[in-house]
Amino acid sequence: MQPRNPDNIQGLDVSQHQGVISWTSVYESGKSFVFIKATEGATVKDERFDVNYKEAKNAGLYVGAYHYAYPESMEDHILEADYFVDTVNKAGGFEGNLPPVLDLETIKGNLDKDQLSEWARIWMERVMEKVGIKPLIYTYLDFGQRNLNESLGEYPLWFARYDVQQPEDFSGWSEWKFLQYTSSGHVPGIIGNVDLNEFNGSIEDLEQFRIDSNIW
Repeated sequence: MQPRNPDNIQGLDVSQHQGVISWTSVYESGKSFVFIKATEGATVKDERFDVNYKEAKNAGLYVGAYHYAYPESMEDHILEADYFVDTVNKAGGFEGNLPPVLDLETIKGNLDKDQLSEWARIWMERVMEKVGIKPLIYTYLDFGQRNLNESLGEYPLWFARYDVQQPEDFSGWSEWKFLQYTSSGHVPGIIGNVDLNEFNGSIEDLEQFRIDSNIW
C-alpha cells in the first residue's frame, strides 16, 4: 500500500465512549473529517450518535456514519444493514456526507472466510441499494488476513494499522483511502484518548471522493 503522507488531511473517529464533545474545538484544532459510530448489530444504537452527527457537521467537519457489525449467520446481514440505514436516516441521512462504513473486526458466529466476505458483500450491496452510495470497509490487518478474501477489494478501505509508515497489501487491497494510525490520540474538545486518522489526499480530494461515491 502507499505510505503515509504529512500533507494528508487529518481526522478522527468517535463513539459514545468519548462522551460530550466540543465539535467547534475539534474543528478549530485542524481536523477535517470524522467517522461517527451509529449502530452495532441489528438492535444497538450508539447513545451519542444523533447529537454527534449533527453537531460535527454544523461545526464544519465532513462526517460519516459507521456500523459495527456482528456477523453471526448468513441470515442477519440484511437486518443489520437496514437497521443502520434507518438509524442514520432518522438522524439526517447520508446526503452530502462521507460514505457509510461497515466496521468488520468481530465475528459472533462460525462463518468462514468466504462466508464472511459474502456476508459483507450483501451488507454493502443492501446499503448501496437503499442510499445510492458505495460504502467503505473498515478492518485491521490480522482480522482481514484471517477472515476476508480478495472479493471485497473493489470497496474503498479504511484501514487500522498502527506504528508503520507504509501498511502492507492484504486480502485484495493495495491502497487505503483512510488510515487509522493510533487509538491514543488527543484532540482539543475531547476528554481522554481518541482514534486518529488521515485521508489519502487533500480536502479537495476528499470532496471529490465524496462526490464519486454516489452511484445514482
